[in-house]
Amino acid sequence: MRHPTISPLAATRLQRLAEAIALMPLVCGIFLTASAAAQIINIKFNGPLVEGGDAGNFAISPDRGSAVYIAHPDADEAFEFYPGILFTKIIDEDVDGNLDFGPDDVVLFTNSAIVSGNVGVDGGTVIIDGDSIVDGNVAGKNGATVSIRGGSIITGNVEVREILLQGGVSQRRGSLSVDGGSIIGDGLEATNAATATVIDSIIQGSVITTGCQSVTIADNVILNGSIKSANDGAVIVSDNDVTGNIEIVSPVTCYGSNNNVTGTNSC
Repeated sequence: MRHPTISPLAATRLQRLAEAIALMPLVCGIFLTASAAAQIINIKFNGPLVEGGDAGNFAISPDRGSAVYIAHPDADEAFEFYPGILFTKIIDEDVDGNLDFGPDDVVLFTNSAIVSGNVGVDGGTVIIDGDSIVDGNVAGKNGATVSIRGGSIITGNVEVREILLQGGVSQRRGSLSVDGGSIIGDGLEATNAATATVIDSIIQGSVITTGCQSVTIADNVILNGSIKSANDGAVIVSDNDVTGNIEIVSPVTCYGSNNNVTGTNSC
């Protein structure tokens, strides 16, 4: 892999930001490994790269609140600066009551934290990981990103809805993902989210998606309810046990295979 060459000004900016600068020769991108309450957290900064694209040096700010890296994800050898936001809050202890987060929040739940209440996400990012438990509902809106993974449990329902609009133009679509052996005690609903993904988890209720760019319910999902999907760009439903119906209405593409469906299956 060819390492990037940066200008003296760029190098100075990186030096001022950094407590430590590390070169990570990863074809797939830049990851930061950090420790929080004895949990190892891997944070991937960059998105997909074009063939031949690289992500190179990164630096962490002195307050450990943000980072910057250089990459050429869109065109080979065309390097640019990209910010990578680290967690603004880490929930690693039990909380009694509701939690609400705003658009600037990037929050990690870890260390088997138990929240006895609801979690609201207004435009921000929440990752519920590390065998954490939310004894209530999780609701995201205005382009929120909600990820539930690592064997975590939500006793209520999970819902992500609404697009953040400015001047009638979508500025940010949210996303919802459930994986890693997690359990949702009630249903799951995604409306106008960019993506909705459920993998290797248990949903004690129905999955309802409307107006998503893509919906994936795949690989060892146990769903004690139905799957209802409408007006989605692409729907993938495979290798699942569904106690109910799979009802797919007007998707652009629908792939269905190897499902054990008690009711009807339209995919």
